[in-house]
Amino acid sequence: MNADDMNNSGIKEKNNVKVTTEFGSVVVRAVKSQRLRTRGVVFIPYGPWVNQVLTSNTDGTGMPLIKGVKAIIEPTSDEIPTIREILLKEPKKNHTVK
Repeated sequence: MNADDMNNSGIKEKNNVKVTTEFGSVVVRAVKSQRLRTRGVVFIPYGPWVNQVLTSNTDGTGMPLIKGVKAIIEPTSDEIPTIREILLKEPKKNHTVK
């Protein structure tokens, strides 16, 4: 996450944050990026956690929409879900991208 965004949001390094998009939400750990210099941009590596906040619609490409997804990021005391918890979670409904 951009360091300035973290400071302005009151998010501390390695604390848990809740990321919420129109497609879902997930709790992850915040890390200051040395590479993300643009404010308002965050990165979550591919995997089960980022899949919780992306649409499952791929428009036939096999890859979900990953850029331009608006998100709200806020500090939380909630725990980061384990991969088991994510995999056992009820599947989310397919959303269409507007």
